[in-house]
Amino acid sequence: MVSLTPYRLRRILTSQDRRKFIKFPWKIYAKDPHWIPPQVSRQKKLLDEGHNTFLRDHSETCFFLLEKGAEVVGRIVAIDNFRYRHLYKEKTGFFGFFECIEDYGAAECLLSAVRNWLNQRGLDRMIGPTNFTTNDESGIMIEGFDTPPSLGIPYTHRAYPEFLERFGLTKLKDILAWALDVSRPMPDRMQRIARRIETRETFQIRRVNLDAYEKEKEALKEVFLSSSFQGYGELPWTEEEYYAIADEFRPLTVPDLFLIVEEHGKPVALCFSLPDYGPILSGMRGPFALIKGMRFKRLSRSIDRLRSFSFQLHRSYQGRGIETFLYNEMARTAKRLGYRENIILALENYPINRHIRELGGRLEKRLRLYQHPAKTSSQTEMN
Repeated sequence: MVSLTPYRLRRILTSQDRRKFIKFPWKIYAKDPHWIPPQVSRQKKLLDEGHNTFLRDHSETCFFLLEKGAEVVGRIVAIDNFRYRHLYKEKTGFFGFFECIEDYGAAECLLSAVRNWLNQRGLDRMIGPTNFTTNDESGIMIEGFDTPPSLGIPYTHRAYPEFLERFGLTKLKDILAWALDVSRPMPDRMQRIARRIETRETFQIRRVNLDAYEKEKEALKEVFLSSSFQGYGELPWTEEEYYAIADEFRPLTVPDLFLIVEEHGKPVALCFSLPDYGPILSGMRGPFALIKGMRFKRLSRSIDRLRSFSFQLHRSYQGRGIETFLYNEMARTAKRLGYRENIILALENYPINRHIRELGGRLEKRLRLYQHPAKTSSQTEMN
């Protein structure tokens, strides 16, 4: 049979293929001011079994490139996540790192390749995109394309939702990016909760001690791991993942923006934020990228938005108002340091969304995790 498609799909085999896979997004977004170019060295480590224990120990993956002639026009990864299958007892696989030119035929080739690969492994359902798990960057942007770029929030092509839905994928869950005005007073109810906890003096808030970071990292591990798993479809973080992200953020940490709640010297909650370097990093490309990079420190002084990456409360201390007490101090600190807004990312079913709405949060971006086929009624009840 003669193929009518102009595309050729193949698996990644060489280091040159891997480099093409990593660099392909530049073809799609090179002139888009809302896209933050990923750090190539970080991408290389992420896709390397020698550095990424998920690839080495917890999954089987297949990387695909789509070509038209000698030109790369798309990429995708098929993922058999052993930890997910063991936890949920489902025949479900994943796809990630989805990018293609603005042509549904290209998207169909890539998505079909993943579906066929998963089916060959006995997996009859797929979820995505996740790069590689729900603990990594996930989702397709469906709202907020013209809002300022933010750290750690995926930016994807406007055509992708239509491509995925045309293929038959449907919504599994949305991921919400909220903008919070840190100068806005908390509602009276929340202020009373914060004052009550502060008055009792059972809990204290302090900054992280960077001089004793290794000790801090060990003390905070239980808080992070106990609170990171919140619902169906997610995976609890492993110790390896926790240590990796703690080490990655160490050079960027601003002590005033890393707050810890303690009870009698024992950590029970934490809040970790960074200046939102997104708008600056989105401009670090093109022929003058090096010169712009040299100006990074000066440009950073103009940042007036925070990006909160982690707001963790030990499972044993949830529901006691500590999150309100911690947010109040974080907002006061951010205002004192000259920040205007705080960007928070949360899955739509997280309880924190109710608090964010009460605080006057403005929905800035919406990302979507897709599934194919749709969940059964029994799975829906688990969510």
